[in-house]
Amino acid sequence: MAETDLFRGERYRVRHWRTDATPRTVVSFTTWLAKPGLDEDFSGAGFFIHRGINLIGIQSTDNDWFQHGEIARALAAVREATPGHQRIGYGGSMGGYAVINFADALDLHSLVAICPQVSVDPARAPFEDRWLSEARRITFDNDRIETAPPLAKGFIVYDPWGKDGQHAARILAHHQLTAVRIRFVGHALLLGLQQMGLLTPLLERLIADSYDPADFQRELRAARRNSSVAWMMLSEVMRERGNTVASLRAAETARSMPEPAPKFEIDLAYAHALMANGARAAAGEAVAPYLDDPAFKDAMPWVLHKLGLTEAELRMPPEPCVEAVPPDAAGPWWRRLLRRA
Repeated sequence: MAETDLFRGERYRVRHWRTDATPRTVVSFTTWLAKPGLDEDFSGAGFFIHRGINLIGIQSTDNDWFQHGEIARALAAVREATPGHQRIGYGGSMGGYAVINFADALDLHSLVAICPQVSVDPARAPFEDRWLSEARRITFDNDRIETAPPLAKGFIVYDPWGKDGQHAARILAHHQLTAVRIRFVGHALLLGLQQMGLLTPLLERLIADSYDPADFQRELRAARRNSSVAWMMLSEVMRERGNTVASLRAAETARSMPEPAPKFEIDLAYAHALMANGARAAAGEAVAPYLDDPAFKDAMPWVLHKLGLTEAELRMPPEPCVEAVPPDAAGPWWRRLLRRA
């Protein structure tokens, strides 16, 4: 296997892993990274390389949704290196946005976009607030999903609940992509599928264009209860629907699973469920351990704001908890929901 740089500029790097002579190449854009850089390992490269699939990876020095003008040179390098190839786009979140946004520029045969955004520009997607700090730094010169030529082939994989569902609805209104809807996974879709043992088989089928929706939905229903991500998101959905007791039980189930992940988000969902049940002190105790964790220094002010708590409250010595949460009167609520979804 040969690895070469097709392009390396100030903002973007294009890396090529050629595994065989087959004229089929996956073109992947990196996702959002806590520490982006041109010399970082390319996320997901091993999945394709180990399966003998030619891969081109596009990396960025910043989480800029590939908006800098230099991206045109990077895309040209991809086309020049793969004449006559069947190019298949792949990416998650920011990378999923990019494969749709630049599909025509790359002349993609098909694509797989995981939890993509239609845009993170506040002027175009005012409901999106998860990456506002990044969006405020970006000049959106190449933000064109809703104005680019409509796509007729490819997959968009997402949870229809919440912001990802809003993005997908906007994308599907313009592009005729096949929707793969996976409920109760949120934006942690890949982690949730991995916990269920379904990530590898699903990606293999989507890349090979052998996806059968009925078969996959049967597998999903059977495996969903094994995912802490699914229980976490079920808690969020139940809280939004006003079933606060079911929300708390789902969050408790997520926390009780072996190696629950993502731990911070699960504890946050648990705290929200406690607050919804009037257990304010217990909610504070659930998130207090993160106050002095450097990894969550920037996130905690937002967390406290969302919960309606103050740092002073969390730093007070814990008192004997007299709050009571009502017993679960919903019966086998989770069995009914997971069976229907």
